[in-house]
Amino acid sequence: MRKNIAWAVVCLLVSIGMVACGGGGGGSTTTTNADVNGYWKLDFSDGETAYMSLSQTGTGVTGQGYCVDSWDGVTITGSVNGNSLSLQGSFGASTYPFSGTVNGSSIQSGTFSGRPGSRRASLTWTGAKQAQAPTGKECVIASLDIYSEFAWNVGAHMYDVNALLVQSATISGSNLSSAQTFTFIDNSSPSVSLRNKWYVSSNLTGSPSFPLNYTVNITFKDSTSQLVSRAVTTFEP
Repeated sequence: MRKNIAWAVVCLLVSIGMVACGGGGGGSTTTTNADVNGYWKLDFSDGETAYMSLSQTGTGVTGQGYCVDSWDGVTITGSVNGNSLSLQGSFGASTYPFSGTVNGSSIQSGTFSGRPGSRRASLTWTGAKQAQAPTGKECVIASLDIYSEFAWNVGAHMYDVNALLVQSATISGSNLSSAQTFTFIDNSSPSVSLRNKWYVSSNLTGSPSFPLNYTVNITFKDSTSQLVSRAVTTFEP
């Protein structure tokens, strides 16, 4: 009699979501998996930004990246177990594992493993759920990449297909004698890697030391502008 009463109490707790109730005289806990469906913005520790959409079925997760030169063309697979998210991004023959802890509409404690030996070999990141896919301007900003290939040079580029969105852009900062202006390289460029890019490359003055801090001023054709700050912490191998 006392056993039946105790079990009834347990099942009452189940009804208000406190514990799990099984059949017979025993119980087992169940794990509720986080909901990761939808669009996400990823902010990486090197200042880079990326966007992805995820679709979840049970514990399985699939998705894709957004924005040219950010994560466009990246396919995503993985799983979610409780609040633990484990993913892998694939682009061609390259795969990049990344993971994090889901907390409602945010992802915390993210880790990312990129190309070994590169400045993105090991990064941390956080994620924020978005109401919709990224806009064209958000993709332009996400595609911005600033790097130093040699001790005396800094380069930067961003994608803007057919120059539909950007009016002009400049970069200023560490060891640059003055603001440098981006040049648009269109579809006719013989170099595929430079097509549809706003591009700038400039020699550095003095004796550069890391971190190198830069600000890019992007002026869009709708008369709005955006300042984007990035730090370069190592040479690009």
